[in-house]
Amino acid sequence: MTTYRDAVLEGTLEAEQLHADIAAATGSVMGTGAIDVFNLIEERNILLVFQKLGGLLGAFLNLERPGILVTTERTLAIQRFTAAHELGHAVLKHSASVDDDSILSRSPFGRSHYDLKEMAADTFAAMFLMPETLINAIAEKQKWNEHSIRRPEVVYQMSLRLGVSYEALARTLVRHGILARNESVELLRSPVKSLKQRLLGDSVVPPNWYCNVWDLTENDMGSSLTAEPNDYFVVRLREMAGAGYLWNIDQAREAGFHIISDRRNLAYGIGIGSDVERVFTAQTKMSKSSVFTAIQVRPYDASDIAASLRVDVHVNKAEIGFTPRHRMEALAA
Repeated sequence: MTTYRDAVLEGTLEAEQLHADIAAATGSVMGTGAIDVFNLIEERNILLVFQKLGGLLGAFLNLERPGILVTTERTLAIQRFTAAHELGHAVLKHSASVDDDSILSRSPFGRSHYDLKEMAADTFAAMFLMPETLINAIAEKQKWNEHSIRRPEVVYQMSLRLGVSYEALARTLVRHGILARNESVELLRSPVKSLKQRLLGDSVVPPNWYCNVWDLTENDMGSSLTAEPNDYFVVRLREMAGAGYLWNIDQAREAGFHIISDRRNLAYGIGIGSDVERVFTAQTKMSKSSVFTAIQVRPYDASDIAASLRVDVHVNKAEIGFTPRHRMEALAA
């Protein structure tokens, strides 16, 4: 590895090889959910530890049994990219590395060049977490096309489903040839906070804007989402109110989702009997997985289900120290 091109190529090839290895081992094709980088690190017999690291994001320790440190003081998207970056150092057989938040501001797909090993690890992280096949699968499920992927709100929602930051995805879409460089630059000018505010509207004001705001529709049926505690879910569903069908979300409430607002919009016409858009804004403060379930039924006949929505929500909050899996290993030793 002697040039910028070599570093990017090596990181890309190693990510592709790891995807192929996973597919061969599991016998399954890639789905439409975020890649579980934490679980993969554990499966490769690499110790994974979450710690408060001050100004650092993570580190790779090239010991007899390699180890990866990841900060507990950043968002899940940053933790995931950091973990993938450190995994890149491991699979690329690099020496030990300590990484600060410069990871977040640089890109191996830009015009600026930097340390080749860091560039290779950055490339690996991007290509591993955001492969083109997964991006296309999510876009197909959500019915996003080549035009909609240029809209900031769509890129933000795609980034949530991939489990990466908006900025990282905007840069990686250029690498895949999905966006031109100037289109990526334009996306990066859109503040993510404003995208969240637009989704939540005036009725919900979070205590801070570190939360994620998910836009869920019928297209998310059967999805498996990796969220953080305190994330918001704006669920928009077509309701056949004129025919007597209403959305019932009692099961979602019982699963631990707090319904903050419930409203109807005239999104499908204003004539008598026209369908309406039912919009629920929900939040979960749980630190465990749950299921958001909604069914569209006539209130007097719950067996007559016109439509349904089921979304698995895995709430991820890393605890300081070894992962539960490694704790069990230590206890069994």
